[in-house]
Amino acid sequence: MEPQTPPTARIYSIGLSGVLRPFLIGIGVGMLGWLLTLFFKNVVVASLFCRSADTFSLCSSGGTIAWDIAYIILALVSVFVLMRTNMHRPLLVVVAAVAALWGIGAWLMPMFWWQGMLWSGLLFGLAYALFSWLASHTIFVVSLVSSIVAVVVIHLISAI
Repeated sequence: MEPQTPPTARIYSIGLSGVLRPFLIGIGVGMLGWLLTLFFKNVVVASLFCRSADTFSLCSSGGTIAWDIAYIILALVSVFVLMRTNMHRPLLVVVAAVAALWGIGAWLMPMFWWQGMLWSGLLFGLAYALFSWLASHTIFVVSLVSSIVAVVVIHLISAI
């Protein structure tokens, strides 16, 4: 009788570099996104919407609009960067990270620019590392459901 082979692993072995690379990419996305947010807020939104009383509501929410624009652009770019590093399920990682951190701009805007940039980099780095680890399961539905649960938990914690 032949010995039975052990069942195959349900999680891809990603190792330390498999979590460290997305962490570093997330730090870059968070820091660059913060700088882009400041650029869009101070140059684009201010020059387009802060000139008349008719567009004052858009001017007053310029930080939120700028954050949305900057991080959507960087999310698209980071999908391709993660693909180039052979990351498993990069679209799931990026969408889940952005969904989990959606709205942190309101927390970070009152800080000094360098503090907001550091916090944004750290939070995006941790989010990319977490969701790359969750995406490493071989069954897509398990990765998707665990990512959705993590996003919900992060939003519940941040609402406290």
